[in-house]
Amino acid sequence: VKYSSKNSKLLANAMKVTVDSSTLVFDIPASSKDSEDYSVTDKSFFADGDVYDIVVYDVSEDLVAGVVVVTSSENKASEESSIVVVDKITTTKDENGDSVDKLYGFQNGEKVSFISDKGLFKKGSSALENGDIIQIKADAKGNAKAISILFDASKADSEFSNNISDNLTVEYGKVTKKFSSTFNLQ
Repeated sequence: VKYSSKNSKLLANAMKVTVDSSTLVFDIPASSKDSEDYSVTDKSFFADGDVYDIVVYDVSEDLVAGVVVVTSSENKASEESSIVVVDKITTTKDENGDSVDKLYGFQNGEKVSFISDKGLFKKGSSALENGDIIQIKADAKGNAKAISILFDASKADSEFSNNISDNLTVEYGKVTKKFSSTFNLQ
């Protein structure tokens, strides 16, 4: 099925099911038998346009899913995910002694950190840097699984437009005129 954030629907040829704030989402990858890889979340798990393998339970008369079990996903950060301003990235060891990357940043006014396998915290071929703005998809343990880059701090001296999805576009430039409810951007 494919998720549409515009109307919070999971769409397939023969079905349309709505997920709302009361829907429980279980992320149980079919490829893993380790319960550490499983998580319980909500509709924020879904990213617009992503494709998922799911099983739906407890569908109400108005087609709102009570429970969705996701067995496979494309693993993109949702546009509904909170924004993280990157502070720094270091290398550390996880609980198994494996070398991993640790991202430090600020989210919702709080200091946060995320762990990931080497190589996720990149923009193209270079590492994320101080001032980059991203969204992160994390599992229940806080391990980062995917990121979306909203703002590349190394491009702060030039104007740009970054179309993240149909519902989210980042515009960066110089404000040339401000009005009561709008502004002009150059």
